[in-house]
Amino acid sequence: MNLSYRTNDKALLRFVLYTLWNRQCYWCGSPKEFLDTETDHIIPKSLSEEERKRVLSTLGKQESFDLDDLENLAPICGSCNGPGGKGSTARVAPIVLTKLDRAKKLKPRAIAKVKAFNNQADLTKNLLAILTADVGDATVRQLLRDYVPGVVQQLAAVEPVELIYRSTERFEFVNPGSGEVLSIDVMLDSQSLRTLVLFEDLFHGDLQPTLEGPVVEASRQLHRLAVSSFEDLDHVDGPINATAESDLERYTLTSIKADHASESSYFYFEGEYEAYYVGSLTRSDPSGDGLFDFGGDVVVRGAFQFTIEAALESPVADWWDGDVHVAEAHSAISIDGRDWD
Repeated sequence: MNLSYRTNDKALLRFVLYTLWNRQCYWCGSPKEFLDTETDHIIPKSLSEEERKRVLSTLGKQESFDLDDLENLAPICGSCNGPGGKGSTARVAPIVLTKLDRAKKLKPRAIAKVKAFNNQADLTKNLLAILTADVGDATVRQLLRDYVPGVVQQLAAVEPVELIYRSTERFEFVNPGSGEVLSIDVMLDSQSLRTLVLFEDLFHGDLQPTLEGPVVEASRQLHRLAVSSFEDLDHVDGPINATAESDLERYTLTSIKADHASESSYFYFEGEYEAYYVGSLTRSDPSGDGLFDFGGDVVVRGAFQFTIEAALESPVADWWDGDVHVAEAHSAISIDGRDWD
């Protein structure tokens, strides 16, 4: 099945991409409602022919790369898609590379989902009409109240249906070491939400302060990882000394699980991260005369996990042991604007 932005059903394509990218803007990582997103070309189509060739070369893509292909499409929010939202594609090459890599991996699933929807064309059309309905209209809201419960009832007649809804939350903290503001989005499924209720109601846990220490510690580890990524480069002219400054850090809490013992309960918090760092690098000058300074960029993304041991008789401040496990799943580095392979 050949599927691209040139499809006649752009609304369906937009919805499929929206769900596959976890209902988030692919650029800023913020959770968004479907109506607040658009389909974006990761490498912009608005580039001139000369700019397009330069950007494709920088990103290691062939000139024949189809900008309308699913490998170059993702959901974006209005703010990021507006003036100055994404910035220069070439300047943030490592971030763009990670997005293109993810879009490529999601392509087979996107094709399969569109194909499945097309097999139920009438139902798909009605579902999209509901998703794009103006809920600010009182008549629309009343229609949804009248008929959506009937749909749920039909599902319940076939299999158990569980509906738990909680608005996505974003918490912000100040990193005491750097003074920068760190944020984490909370996007939990039904099972995690039940676990959170137990954590909050039975143990009187408070999610926001619980996340602060681990997020700050994860940020510290990622900064160290970014510096190591530069210094570990195999350079023919000798070792590299590096410093790195965070340009962007995103954290998303996706799961909370629990394991209960006789005297305490263990809560396992898991999530994803993506971070972009700008590096200042120094190595010996090839001529042997002093040092040579140059710049680099690195994007790292992966998963994080930490554990809380909650006990009713112990202070909440003692529940976290200070450890966060950060697992690197993918990284991309560019040196002086060029992809480093």
